Amino acid sequence: MPIVINKLTASIEGICTVEDAEPLLEWLITHPGGTVNLKDCENLHTSVLQVLLIGKAQMASSPVDLELSCWTDAVMPTIKIKKRNRKIPVKLEEAQGK
Repeated sequence: MPIVINKLTASIEGICTVEDAEPLLEWLITHPGGTVNLKDCENLHTSVLQVLLIGKAQMASSPVDLELSCWTDAVMPTIKIKKRNRKIPVKLEEAQGK
């Protein structure tokens, strides 16, 4: 199965076919706004893409494959790439306005 699912993330790897759409949909129903990693995805069936759009999944990373990445990024405007919280170190005196 090209979709590896755990509690927080669904990783789509290799060639994702129509048969993979239903398990992904079930996971997104139980994990609304879940994170999906497309980094290792080589081919994505349109039914899986529709599930991602309907499920409003958060995309952790685009496919490494440039052609697929251009295609998925162009048709998935509602899926945003999650950004990590980046904290900038601040000296205590600066934070207190001294």
